[in-house]
Amino acid sequence: MKGRKVAGFSNTEEEAVQLAHVVPLLAEDMLKAHGGNGSKREDWAPSVLTGGALITGQNPASSGQGAHALLKQLGGWEKGFGPFWGGRSAPKFKQNWPLALDE
Repeated sequence: MKGRKVAGFSNTEEEAVQLAHVVPLLAEDMLKAHGGNGSKREDWAPSVLTGGALITGQNPASSGQGAHALLKQLGGWEKGFGPFWGGRSAPKFKQNWPLALDE
């Protein structure tokens, strides 16, 4: 993980769900120990980091932003989803989702 941008479940999120004593390794501690470049956001807030081909999220609330990051990386977001929708235009979403991507 050295030098990679990585997001993962924080120690305080593990403590909040009372699992810090159950899991064998805490992701936040391991990332720091192995030189990962993480940026912890507030607990339970969506946070997605991209580093090359690696896309990671801090917690389950990050799944939507993670999906958008994946589509962007595959080139589908800007190109109307191209192969994802059989060449048709992308569906219209009711709202624009703000992406918190650190590229």
